[in-house]
Amino acid sequence: SRMILPQYKIAYGDSVPHAVHAMGIFLLHDLPLYAAWLNMDVYEAVESRRLTFGRAGFHGYWEDGGRVATGNQGLAASYYERASGLLLTVANVTGEDISSTVALDLTGLDLPPDVNATVYDPLTGTEETVALKPNEALPADVKAWMMLLIQLGGPQ
Repeated sequence: SRMILPQYKIAYGDSVPHAVHAMGIFLLHDLPLYAAWLNMDVYEAVESRRLTFGRAGFHGYWEDGGRVATGNQGLAASYYERASGLLLTVANVTGEDISSTVALDLTGLDLPPDVNATVYDPLTGTEETVALKPNEALPADVKAWMMLLIQLGGPQ
């Protein structure tokens, strides 16, 4: 088994951007994270959403033919999938802010036709609900090295 051990200095312990970056790496690769010297508010906010979503199959950004496609090569998207929903990590893996989209294939999922996406930005601590429209991608504005957590269906 593998685990991420961030090598941040203790001086970064309160840093929100460092914690968001570490959480993005952790979620993109479905690895356990030893959260020493990370901002615990960020860690708990992100990890509680993942745990609340529950057990699900994981699909990494490196796999072909998945349900998620980003509109910019600088965004990586991995996701957890259950019959009743998806939990996506969309991470900016570049040093530049990116304003793009995330296209979703919801075929075969047990979701209502009027499903909404809950978009959580751990950098700002904000959460918004976005109505999904058929055949329309979700907007994804992600700061350099940061990530978003997007949930469709499942426990809220």
